[in-house]
Amino acid sequence: KAVAKSPHYNTPEMDPFWQLLPSLISTKFPTANDKDLERVAGMVEFSIGAGKVENDVVENKWRPHTELHAYMPGLGEAEPFLDPDQLDLCKQLSENYDVISSEYEALLE
Repeated sequence: KAVAKSPHYNTPEMDPFWQLLPSLISTKFPTANDKDLERVAGMVEFSIGAGKVENDVVENKWRPHTELHAYMPGLGEAEPFLDPDQLDLCKQLSENYDVISSEYEALLE
């Protein structure tokens, strides 16, 4: 059903991959129903330009929604991949930024 939402559905402009996707999914997951595939359908809709990004993604500074090349709805809260404050290496790098920067500039000379 998600593929059928494409504005190019059943036209020559439709990428053949998206036209094959429903049969590929039903072959691999024959007992899956629409509810089981809800998040996959959301990803397909986004990819073909027919889906919307959830508001919590749009409003989250850690998710640059205008730069998304792929999107899977329903993943929940987002946060930085790793909190730099919890990693000793990041703390040391931050604390020594001026020294590191000076050393780098000296190498360039």
